[in-house]
Amino acid sequence: MTYTDKERDDILAQCKRLLAMEFTAQQDDGWIPYDFPWVYASASSFTILGVDATDIFKPRTRIKYNDGSQDYGIVASSTFSTNTTVNLIPNATFAIANTTLFDCYYSYANPPDFIYWYNWTPTVTGGGAMTIASVVIALARYNVSGGVFSFEVNLTCTTGGTASTDINIVLPTNVTTVSSNVPCTLVYVDGGSQTVGFGLFNVPGTVVVCRKSGMGNWGLGAGRQLIVSGFCQI
Repeated sequence: MTYTDKERDDILAQCKRLLAMEFTAQQDDGWIPYDFPWVYASASSFTILGVDATDIFKPRTRIKYNDGSQDYGIVASSTFSTNTTVNLIPNATFAIANTTLFDCYYSYANPPDFIYWYNWTPTVTGGGAMTIASVVIALARYNVSGGVFSFEVNLTCTTGGTASTDINIVLPTNVTTVSSNVPCTLVYVDGGSQTVGFGLFNVPGTVVVCRKSGMGNWGLGAGRQLIVSGFCQI
């Protein structure tokens, strides 16, 4: 039986992955080394040239690598077409540098050195013709653990245009669930004192919709504050 160069490369890659998994099975740090080079593609993605590694880099796989400093991330998706492209859930804590990546590992476990909470910069929009400007993010972070996405956001903004019931916060990744409109906790200031409202994951999708108690329109002007948190299946 003869093999093409591509088939031989795939067999070799699989053998290396199996050897790596066997070697690290006896380790207690949870990390599995990956020998094929990771190549920078963007601040939140990298490629593995000529190898189909989609079976390794499944959604929610944890990774770490060194691009001049030790970085971590969570896989959002991976695709193969000549090369494997691995897309991470975007975050503002670690961005892949456009340089050589080394000391590359992946994990399906809970490594003790893994970073579990990541900052991100959410996009904020108004419902209908309501505009959002002058957004100041005091806190925006997320965690992915055991198939559950959790987040916390604290922001202020200025509303304008035509008043609407909705202020939308765009999440860094898609969420899904067995039922629609999973509720979130919301505390807000809309021209007065702090009041409890509610948020909804618009699932499946990437948006949390924030609404006032009583479903009234948001006021227009500066100083609108939203403190929202929640969790949902990812």
